[in-house]
Amino acid sequence: MKNTSVALYALVMAVAGCSGNSLNNVTVATSTGSTTTTAVVVPTTLASNLTSAQVVEGIDGAADTLLVKISALDTTPIEATWARNTALEASNPGYRAFYVQEDALDQFFVALAAISADESVAAVVAGNGGQFNESNGGAYYSRTGGYTPPDATVIGPGTGQVSYKGKYAGLLNGGGGRDEALVIDPARDTAESEIPYQPAQVTGDVFMNANFATNKTVGIVKNRSAEILGTSTSLEDLVLTQSAIATNGTFNGVTQRPSDIDPDKTANPTSPKWLAV
Repeated sequence: MKNTSVALYALVMAVAGCSGNSLNNVTVATSTGSTTTTAVVVPTTLASNLTSAQVVEGIDGAADTLLVKISALDTTPIEATWARNTALEASNPGYRAFYVQEDALDQFFVALAAISADESVAAVVAGNGGQFNESNGGAYYSRTGGYTPPDATVIGPGTGQVSYKGKYAGLLNGGGGRDEALVIDPARDTAESEIPYQPAQVTGDVFMNANFATNKTVGIVKNRSAEILGTSTSLEDLVLTQSAIATNGTFNGVTQRPSDIDPDKTANPTSPKWLAV
């Protein structure tokens, strides 16, 4: 099975597992700037097949569920309910995992969700493990309240220029095995190409620098690894090229390999996209 990375969906997850307006801070910045409440919209390059996703907290001991709208063969109705699956959370502690597979020969979908400590930011990355040469997935995030940047009118570490770190989680469109998949009836006439697999999960760390006077940010995703068919596989780092911070606090750009050289600073339009808020 082709294991093409859907890294373009993944970085948004780094934010939701953290607190405050941005990633967990290395150098603390006090938010004293003006607050903006401009709505945030998930770019289509990041959302892809995913229209919306919302975690529904379980009540009175009931398990959490995920309300998902995705243009794919997951289940019905269009806004469908995916079930919590804690067994899928071992690879990415701190994230909640959800899944859906109605039949043993239906595609197996996984979603990783995280909510910030103050519950102001939530994000989901979702996708399947591929079947019939097709894979579907995307990312969705939401924010409650406004964006208040650090004060960029003073000088010194932790003021207008700061550093942040956080966790990274993503999915590959295959390579995840079938540990949680429904068992296929051995009596069925099943071709190998019919068998659906789980998406493999990717883990890693994010480090970013940001300047709130120029509203620029740059960073890296490092220590990436994936559990592919039961084997831990190291993946290359992803450089987050310089990007502008919008007035609503979002920023997005392109990724590059550390070995890539871009002398004219022109973004490669074919590079995977990333976004954070």
